[in-house]
Amino acid sequence: MILTPKQTKQESLDILANHGLSLETHKLLMLAVRGYYKNTFGKPNADDRKVYDDALFIISDNYYKAIQWNTNPSPTYKHGLAELITGLYDVKKHRHKGKYNAFQIIEAKVKRDGKSGVFVGNFGINLHYDGEYIPSGSLGCQTGRKSEFIKWQPQVYNLMDSLKLTTFKYLLV
Repeated sequence: MILTPKQTKQESLDILANHGLSLETHKLLMLAVRGYYKNTFGKPNADDRKVYDDALFIISDNYYKAIQWNTNPSPTYKHGLAELITGLYDVKKHRHKGKYNAFQIIEAKVKRDGKSGVFVGNFGINLHYDGEYIPSGSLGCQTGRKSEFIKWQPQVYNLMDSLKLTTFKYLLV
């Protein structure tokens, strides 16, 4: 089922403000809400893997886009598999696997299946497209449906260019 998150621009700005972020200081922001649809898809009251049960909100002064999203790795479990932990990240333009325009988190904080602790570094955690109905190919990236991604990704590249940005902030809550 494809849904459009109903959170308003003001609600998104309020969440960002609670984390010290505003459009006054950051001209382009992305807010990812893990478990946005946790009572709609998958196990009740749980944030599941292999399900678009999260949401992404892209915000600038003259742009707002709400997208069904996935912030979890796709496989059910794989030893060492990365999952981005909640927090604030810098993101840049990137070519996913050298094939198409996407985005990459510059320095990620992840937990890993079967390992304790938090790991910090550039692990290739990207924002890219995945399967149309089920996220199937992410090994720790943040993903959305191809049909949606190919529409908003060029718009974000254009926003970055027009605002003269090389990076933007991505907040995962």
